[in-house]
Amino acid sequence: MASSAITPPSNAFEDVFSETNKARAIAAIEKRSAGIAGLPQYLVSKILTKKAAVLIPLCVNMKGEPCLLFTLRSLKLSKHRGEICFPGGVSDPEDADSIATALRETEEELNIPKDRIEIWSTLMTMPTASSLMGVVPVLGLIKEPLDPDALVVNRDEVEKAFTISLEHLCDKANWGHTQFHKGLGMPIYKNMKVYHPPGEYTKPDALSSSEDEESGNQPIIQDVRLWGLTAILTHIVLEALLPGVYNRKIHKASSSPKDKGPPSKTQH
Repeated sequence: MASSAITPPSNAFEDVFSETNKARAIAAIEKRSAGIAGLPQYLVSKILTKKAAVLIPLCVNMKGEPCLLFTLRSLKLSKHRGEICFPGGVSDPEDADSIATALRETEEELNIPKDRIEIWSTLMTMPTASSLMGVVPVLGLIKEPLDPDALVVNRDEVEKAFTISLEHLCDKANWGHTQFHKGLGMPIYKNMKVYHPPGEYTKPDALSSSEDEESGNQPIIQDVRLWGLTAILTHIVLEALLPGVYNRKIHKASSSPKDKGPPSKTQH
């Protein structure tokens, strides 16, 4: 009896990309993907002035572990430099749809051809906090085992590509959350290590690393946190993929009219 309590999580990770789990996950995603974060789809064009799309890339790393592929935004960029995100960008007029946008941007940023990616589904359109832009998340699986260090990334857009295992993301020890004074809670994922070979990385002032090596001859192990829209999308995908393993609830903070505090508060 004791072994049956341990075996299901292991099997869940091993079978997470199986056809059976794929069909179940897609059904769960499509059930909750009407409109913009719950708004009717017919309001999309009235609310949002621009469209964008991101690929949420499922993959298997060289160890055989199911993972998500993330990127660090280039330090050359003027906005959100060094932040974790999924590959993606603003839609071009030539793009047939949001899937085409996500695939084109992924190839431009990471040189992963679209024929290497199996599209599973699209998620609900997500409005960005800083502009009237609707982001369509596209869930897809990279077909072959992936070594992110072997990718030829576009350094004008991407500083680094890296994978984090689904098992790591499902571990409560790696969770945090942000609560806003208006009562909205959002997930954070922590203890994410990004390895930079010697000479590859120059630490910006806004970021920290767990091994603050000043010499360019030393490797850097950068400790990063996942938050914001990318964390929300990660949370939604994990809920759909691993409902029996990823048992996470995002709590809402109790708001008060007397609350005059800062817009957000991170809890570790």
